[in-house]
Amino acid sequence: MILARKFEFESSHFYNWGGKLRNLHGHNYEIWVLIEGELNPFGMIKNISEIKEKVSPILERFDHTLLNSLPEFNGKNPTVEVISSVLYGAIKGVLKELFAVRVFEDEDIFGAYDGRHFLGFGWIEGCLKREVWVRGEIDNLGRVEDIEKVKVSERKIFEKFEDLRGFGRVSFGGKEMEFRTYRFSSAHIMGLRGLSYEENLRVFGKCARRESHGHNYKLIVFSDREETFKEAERVVGELDHRLLNEVIENPTLENIALYINNRINAEAIKIYETPRTYVLTTNLREIAVCL
Repeated sequence: MILARKFEFESSHFYNWGGKLRNLHGHNYEIWVLIEGELNPFGMIKNISEIKEKVSPILERFDHTLLNSLPEFNGKNPTVEVISSVLYGAIKGVLKELFAVRVFEDEDIFGAYDGRHFLGFGWIEGCLKREVWVRGEIDNLGRVEDIEKVKVSERKIFEKFEDLRGFGRVSFGGKEMEFRTYRFSSAHIMGLRGLSYEENLRVFGKCARRESHGHNYKLIVFSDREETFKEAERVVGELDHRLLNEVIENPTLENIALYINNRINAEAIKIYETPRTYVLTTNLREIAVCL
């Protein structure tokens, strides 16, 4: 199981190649930190607050600065591929559970690193958005590949990723899958029965308040079986507009994902509790960083 938390920083950079890319410019960078692990006795892979506490000081060094001026990028172009590997190395030192780091410099260009480099980009064809992932080694310019050549590359890891109002198809390694998006709005109270109210507040923070709170959950299901999506519809219907504690003991996001995963036969499920946090369950470890 993979837990992901989003961070952001605003920085400038320039390249020593690429026409206008040579000019000093900047981005609102979106950083996804993915950690992998089993559920602990509290029903979590790791407390989100602890992830934030450990990662935020590292990212502060990159915020509101010229990336080229930092020693980590000495002699390197700060491409999204290079940034992701630099951040991976820094964060791995404080989060041993780290699985991968994804870096978006805008909505359509992103890089990732989990020990190897990824490049991804998207474009619009009619009403369809397509995304392509390429995995490989970076060249001396800091690129996995020239984006202009990706469309004809034989090294595509995601051959197609079509997104039309929350559904589409994915092709990976010759295996075709559909994905569909579901939403449900529910309340929950986090906590263990064996702990006192005060102890639960200490572990889970304000999420353990007995007054409860709630979220707009977004669930994305990947499968090659129509029956899987029918199962997902039934489960979402059961969870929508109710207190999740009625059906899931200690409904952390990880436990909610595990509950749904056990109820449907999917290749992968991805569930967002907030725009900053999601959990992914899949046996397709090779593409977990992409999903």
